[in-house]
Amino acid sequence: MDARRINAVAWMLNILILCPFTILFGLTYLYVLMGWTFLPGLVLFFVFMAVNVLVVKKGMHFLKEFMKVRGVRIKRTDEVFSNIKLIKAYSLERFFLKKIVDVRGKELNWLKLLLYRNIFTMVNANIGPGVFLLTIFAVHVAAGNQLTSGKIFTTISVFNSFIWALYYLPNIFINFIDMLTSSERLTNYLLSEKIEKWPNLFSERVLLKTERSEIRVAALFDEEY
Repeated sequence: MDARRINAVAWMLNILILCPFTILFGLTYLYVLMGWTFLPGLVLFFVFMAVNVLVVKKGMHFLKEFMKVRGVRIKRTDEVFSNIKLIKAYSLERFFLKKIVDVRGKELNWLKLLLYRNIFTMVNANIGPGVFLLTIFAVHVAAGNQLTSGKIFTTISVFNSFIWALYYLPNIFINFIDMLTSSERLTNYLLSEKIEKWPNLFSERVLLKTERSEIRVAALFDEEY
């Protein structure tokens, strides 16, 4: 999953380089066409972008927590499969299922926050261009300038020439932040010490006692998260 996130950013590098220049040339043409009246729309556009950046930064924390809980869930699932015979022998399926489901619930909660981040970022990106154009036209008319159909269609055509860059930027920011998180995880993994043999945490933490014809289970798992 981490390698896939890094690969997703690799093919977007050319777009990442092209987007700022495309937006800069488009805004310069709009200034020549509409004058200073396009500046309030530009300020509003940067406000939308700043909100997106803040949300993306918050999403970086969500992603780290999601990956951490995901690792705990995978680890516990692997331990269960490694000791499936013992679990079946003592009918402990429901107990261990509850342990895994609890961690899976936390994982889904973080995943839900990540989806909310993506939805908010995309909605913000789609609303921003329309608000940008409406603000330019409203300020242009309020300043006492005549707004002709030719100027309207020319402005929209110029704006459409670089609107694709505005749509791509939120996706690039999201993928780039995800790539930084994945790179940090891979770096920590590659620099960690080599483990010759993975310990079987299940067998170390399971204590079976027989008392009054019942099997009691103690210290099955420590709370890792």
